[in-house]
Amino acid sequence: MAVIAAATPLATPYKYEEILNKADTSEPKVEEVFKVVEEMPRFPGCEEMDISEYEKKMCAQQKLLEFIYEEIKYPEEAKQNKIEGMTVVSFIVEKDGSVSHVELVRNVKGGCGEEAARVVELMNERGIKWVPGKQRGRKVRVQFNLPVKFALTDDEKKSKPDFDKIKKAKEDPNYVFTETEEMPFPVQCNDRSKSMDNRKKCTNETIETARKKHYNYPKSAKQQGTKGSVLVEFIIEKDGTISNEKVVRMIGGGLDEEALNIVRAMHREDLKWTPGKIDGKPVRTRFYISIPFD
Repeated sequence: MAVIAAATPLATPYKYEEILNKADTSEPKVEEVFKVVEEMPRFPGCEEMDISEYEKKMCAQQKLLEFIYEEIKYPEEAKQNKIEGMTVVSFIVEKDGSVSHVELVRNVKGGCGEEAARVVELMNERGIKWVPGKQRGRKVRVQFNLPVKFALTDDEKKSKPDFDKIKKAKEDPNYVFTETEEMPFPVQCNDRSKSMDNRKKCTNETIETARKKHYNYPKSAKQQGTKGSVLVEFIIEKDGTISNEKVVRMIGGGLDEEALNIVRAMHREDLKWTPGKIDGKPVRTRFYISIPFD
């Protein structure tokens, strides 16, 4: 599987006194966008902790990394063509903690930049609110640059998948593939363009809509402070049904079982799949869905 090697905010070390000296002492304009402020925006999840401001900053960066690692997917086009590199997504953290004006300021081919931007835009869809930046005690709009590095594993760099060889070597009709020429996608996306990017976007949107519909955060887990993301694996069969659902990344507190229930409910009522294909023929394909609890 592809590895996202790094995703940390671009920031230049600065001293508080330097900011005060350089800061415009006049009242900030409503639409003004700052690049450096006394209190830079922070990804949420650490504000209630009894720790120093510096520790909160480090904690927020870790939370941001975790979000990116959990949500981002290495584009198939980039994997097939061994495309690697650094993308940088620029966006504005608004005074209400939402993000806006998401744009690529550095990109590599193969859909990498688009995928990084998608994950940033997902923050608003998930209702994630940043701790806004502040200048002289007032909340202000702040531009934020997020670098995301796409890197292949050593095995992925060696050669492209040889599907003809795979077909000959795997004569077992029950073999489960993790990579196919045509990846599975929800039947709701059949009317979309056959381009990989459009179907992938539709797949993510359909999964997210179904997840929100059936989402449930048990009160007992909330009271215990249990948080995190549960990763559920299942097989999309040749007829588009699913089987062998199981949790492959656990966090406990009853949330593993709840995540499994959510995924099963999503498929029982909302998700139907067009199976993955090799050489135009449907095959069994392994798939994963992440269920966040926070």
